[in-house]
Amino acid sequence: MSSSLIQLTSLDLSDLSAFFKKVTENAVEVLNTDRASVWLFDPNTSSLICMYCYGRDSGKCKNDDMIQCIDIGKYLNGLYKYQTFSPDNIQPGDAVQEIFQSGFIPGNIGSLLHVPIRIGGEIKGVFCCEDFMEDRTWNVEEEDFAVSLASTTTLAIEYYERTKVEKALRHSNEKLNLLANITRHDILNELTVITGNLDLAKELGSIEQNEEIFEKIRNATEKIQHQIEFTRLYQEVGVKSPEWQDLGEALNRSAGYFTLDWIHIENGLKGIIVYADPLLEKVMDFSNY
Repeated sequence: MSSSLIQLTSLDLSDLSAFFKKVTENAVEVLNTDRASVWLFDPNTSSLICMYCYGRDSGKCKNDDMIQCIDIGKYLNGLYKYQTFSPDNIQPGDAVQEIFQSGFIPGNIGSLLHVPIRIGGEIKGVFCCEDFMEDRTWNVEEEDFAVSLASTTTLAIEYYERTKVEKALRHSNEKLNLLANITRHDILNELTVITGNLDLAKELGSIEQNEEIFEKIRNATEKIQHQIEFTRLYQEVGVKSPEWQDLGEALNRSAGYFTLDWIHIENGLKGIIVYADPLLEKVMDFSNY
């Protein structure tokens, strides 16, 4: 059993599907049971979702099955109360009975072993071993091995979640650097427009001629103001998740900053919904071009 656990710790924990496959296969082989599976609670802790299921005779079982728990509180208490249980040894009225009655556990399962998967001190799922043999008694060594499998599964999930966060942080830093470079470039361009027109105004001297120059300067300063205001969004990079947005509305907002009247924009994108970063508007901001 220890060699099996050592093999699991050497797996690439960034691939959860491969890990779930291996850990359930090990459970079936080492415990000589008929089926093993990994179930995780949904974010609301109202349902259990099958992440992977492996059967000794059938191989990979159907994943993504779901069970709605009528009284999740009782079931969670049951996970603490029972480590091994079968349909015949559950106390009357216990929430585990609802699981048998719901079809989550097929009628041909005679004995099973449920081990909680704890993450951050809270139960986030269940590692299940199921046997078709009636009245099988799981010995202490088998129970300890199942607990070890559940603990290793916890480590794999925690590692996967941590690497996701680290990847998101790296991605956020890349976006911050990109936005800083774009904004700095845009502001420098507008400052060049302002200084150039100020020099030109000095040479002309005429009020009538300078009115057009002052208008260009005003437009340039407004663009700089808009770009500086946008930097307030930098603090939200990596904080806000992607969201569904109307592409046409985002284009309209971006086009509002476009001041060249001789360019006509036809927006046929309204009603097209995309799942994108809240900074999508910046990408489409015509004032940058």
